[in-house]
Amino acid sequence: MSLQKIQIVKTDYKTAPDDLLHLALDFSDKMRKERAPNDPPIPRDLLVKNAREQDPHEEKHVFLAILEEVGTKMVVGNAVAGWFKPTAEGYESNKHIASINVSVLKEYRNQGIGKMLLKEVVRQVQENPVITSVFAGSWTEEGKKMCERYGGKLSSDGAENRLELKDVNWDMLHEWQQAGEVLGKKEGVTIQFFEECPDDIIEQYCMVYQETMNQQPLGEFDGVITITPERRRRDEEKNRKLGLKWYTFITREKDGAISGLTEMLFHPDMPYKAFQNLTGVKQEYRGRGLGKWLKAHMILWITKQHPTIETIVTGNDETNAPMLSINKRMGFKKHMGQSSYKFEKAHLAHLVLGT
Repeated sequence: MSLQKIQIVKTDYKTAPDDLLHLALDFSDKMRKERAPNDPPIPRDLLVKNAREQDPHEEKHVFLAILEEVGTKMVVGNAVAGWFKPTAEGYESNKHIASINVSVLKEYRNQGIGKMLLKEVVRQVQENPVITSVFAGSWTEEGKKMCERYGGKLSSDGAENRLELKDVNWDMLHEWQQAGEVLGKKEGVTIQFFEECPDDIIEQYCMVYQETMNQQPLGEFDGVITITPERRRRDEEKNRKLGLKWYTFITREKDGAISGLTEMLFHPDMPYKAFQNLTGVKQEYRGRGLGKWLKAHMILWITKQHPTIETIVTGNDETNAPMLSINKRMGFKKHMGQSSYKFEKAHLAHLVLGT
């Protein structure tokens, strides 16, 4: 295939014409099919809503590689560069960081399309003088080799792990929950549920969330994940617009302090799957089984609420031994690896653009 048939188009999903957006979503569907060939397709209207809903505090540059042949157009690759705007929470701690992603359909790899797209996103990053660190991730061997070729330093190895409910040891989960209830009665610990964080605890909750989020293994990441009440409310509003259910359980100590949390996402249009997000316990409250109690309580609850769920999906860093241990005992198995690489912007620009 001649690269002359490839046109690189910059677009904004929020304002892109419907025909162009659907070409981009067709590409995303094909990439998802490669990663998880047995998964049902995600409803298109949900994908459209999500694509149109952009965070106003993040700057994002999207490029599409479009192949046009015999009057037909097809997106065969895309690339995205993004970073925080000055209005974003945590801007001062993260303003030097950009993320990039380059994807190409399997049958069009190793033909120079990835390099064309990479040049576009690196040019965008190069135009921001504040940025010094660039992060990129890949789950394909081609992508990993590309990251290494352009000076990427392995930052972390992670994985998407999946729990098939048919494989769950339900007796063990009930034991974990019962042990938690015993601890609760003995030490005055209670479990609280919410979808929207209550006003009276949102400040404390965001502090706990941020602390436990940043205590995870983050590899070479040199920023700070920042969670504020304003960001929480904004994320809640976005999920409402998308029809996404955001379920959270927290543990509270006798004095009212929040000691741990676990959360899951569920969408009625994807009734077969739920997504386990953060589970965290504050450092001073660890070693008492709170993590197991929260995880067990959540799964027992959500599968009762939504009996259509067959699979629970989560992501973990391969060095997060405590959480991996809990997940392994629950029955989570590795579905797909994901490696993250860190680049020094100046070095990356020199290798890609010759600057």
